[in-house]
Amino acid sequence: MRKLCLPVLLCTLSMPLSAVSVAAGIDAASLMSFAYGSTGIRCGASLSPDENFRLNLGFGYYASHSQDNDIRFLNTFLSADYFIFPQWGIYIGVTVADVFFPFGLDSDGQVRFSNHMKVGICYDFPFFSADASVILRDLSGSDGTASNYLSEEIRQLERVSFSLMLSFRYDRE
Repeated sequence: MRKLCLPVLLCTLSMPLSAVSVAAGIDAASLMSFAYGSTGIRCGASLSPDENFRLNLGFGYYASHSQDNDIRFLNTFLSADYFIFPQWGIYIGVTVADVFFPFGLDSDGQVRFSNHMKVGICYDFPFFSADASVILRDLSGSDGTASNYLSEEIRQLERVSFSLMLSFRYDRE
């Protein structure tokens, strides 16, 4: 999985950038995490060299609000989306890398790797885009211990979750 990261990045950077679209935004659905008794803030940036492909780089901060548990995570991920129906904005996406770095008083210090697949729809407006997706975590067939641990500590990281990314978009044409 990690060996795939460099070729995907090199292929993306070598594409002609005559009609590139760049977006940066925050996940509005992550703000619902306060209702779960945890904090989860996710933001990201994306690069679309054409209408069929998008590369996403994101960062997140997750914390548990439990009285007896002080565990927090910093997260970074790289994912690729393919628009199967670009005229309607419908896409499927997979992660190339999804890494969780734990810290806090009760943290075990073990870096955890996860993966996810998502299905979504993206609406583009002038200078703005709204991207709604359903995220399915840890479908690789591994034993799922990292995914189970993350979902137990931070409820927002359950196997099935929802994302609503609101982004400022710049189109170069």
